[in-house]
Amino acid sequence: MFAKAFIIVLLVLLLLTSLPIFSGQVFGQYYDESIKGFVIPKDYRIVMDLEAKPYEHILLLPATSTYVSTSWGWQGSIGWYHMLNGAILSYTFAPYSEYTSWEEVYGMLTRPQLKVVDGVSLTSQVNVEKAYVWGGQGELLYARLLENGSLLLDVVLHKSGWDYADIILPFTRPLNISMYKLLEIDLSISGEENVTLTPWLFIYSDNFAGAHILDTITLPGSVSRVYAVGVSDKPWPDSIYDPNHITGFMLRIYGLQKINNSRLYVKILLRVEVGNRAILSETYLDMLSLLNVKYIIVDRSLNTYNKFWEIVDQILRENFKTIYDGEVLSVYRTPVNTSPIKIVEPSNAKMEILECKSSFIKARITMQEDGGKALMVVPLLYSSSLPNPVKIEVYANGKPLEVEPISYRGLRGYYIDPNGYSNLTVIVSYTEKFKMLYVSILIFNLIPLLLFLLSFILYLRGSPKVEQ
Repeated sequence: MFAKAFIIVLLVLLLLTSLPIFSGQVFGQYYDESIKGFVIPKDYRIVMDLEAKPYEHILLLPATSTYVSTSWGWQGSIGWYHMLNGAILSYTFAPYSEYTSWEEVYGMLTRPQLKVVDGVSLTSQVNVEKAYVWGGQGELLYARLLENGSLLLDVVLHKSGWDYADIILPFTRPLNISMYKLLEIDLSISGEENVTLTPWLFIYSDNFAGAHILDTITLPGSVSRVYAVGVSDKPWPDSIYDPNHITGFMLRIYGLQKINNSRLYVKILLRVEVGNRAILSETYLDMLSLLNVKYIIVDRSLNTYNKFWEIVDQILRENFKTIYDGEVLSVYRTPVNTSPIKIVEPSNAKMEILECKSSFIKARITMQEDGGKALMVVPLLYSSSLPNPVKIEVYANGKPLEVEPISYRGLRGYYIDPNGYSNLTVIVSYTEKFKMLYVSILIFNLIPLLLFLLSFILYLRGSPKVEQ
């Protein structure tokens, strides 16, 4: 009797926990009335209906970590999206030991590089006569505006107790740049010593705040990035400047403790532009193509959605085909021609897919004679700790050719030596371990259903038989 009661209770609990699958209603916690339940918006049904081949992916924007929070109440694992559609890319796409390489790929996809269109120089508004190095940390030898709107600075930085020096670049007058959406920064530094400096660029009002931090630069070097005005990349301190009353730039250069001499002579070329609109950069479009991103989902309910993502959302709407536009999310079809394998080098090489099945792919590569090695990429994460999920075979006139596996931008790449041949046949076979990975994921997701069926069978077997 006790066993039957236990089975009945287990069945009821399983039914209660699976009820949201049928009703869309997720329950709150009964022991805490302040934790209310929520209803999953109907927009997410379109995510389940998006069809993608095994080598095609769906990109979720904005960028998230493994823990997500939405405006409609969900707070928990990003695995929620994977239950809707297994083709969605996220941090959980990679094993823990490979986060470093995957973060590079995922970061490129979820931090879209933008180009300012019809940019207007903001650097030309700097009052060069009042520019200076703050606190005696160095000397500004001269500052000069160039014809293209760039600002050229010749600076001597001192090695002192501080690890950084601040270069103050005030504007001729306070500026209202709220009408602009984007900020483009080009910065190049050259010096005599081979040291690593980290430049931070601040845009400030009278009570300046909101630091836009550029990439680390090894001298000599340069960097170019795009930011949304009013949204700090890495705020320091944790506040936003007033875009209606911008009074100047402050360029902070870290790393002075690393220099050998007491002084470091640095030339800085700074160009800042603002524009009314922007477009996706060619580099970002190439990355979408390389990883076979077929659809892009912009979820406006995520807590990481801000002004910058509003701009990106509008750019996608203007340039990509809108598949769905709902209350909390939009779905866009990218112009990418997806392919299970891609030829990156040489640029004049051509590839034709001859046969494509779930277990293997057969393709023909046509190259010019004496064109050097070919670089082929399989859009799967490169892993040094996991077994190789694919087997690559290349033939020319029936003869096997040498293949050298490499990591290309975090993905699996292969150098192929054509050995003088112009027509190559490539066979990509997915290993059994790779197939078992997906089988294990499927079984893991079916465990609750299997438990329910097992409990139900045990209940039936334990029921009293009716005598005839």
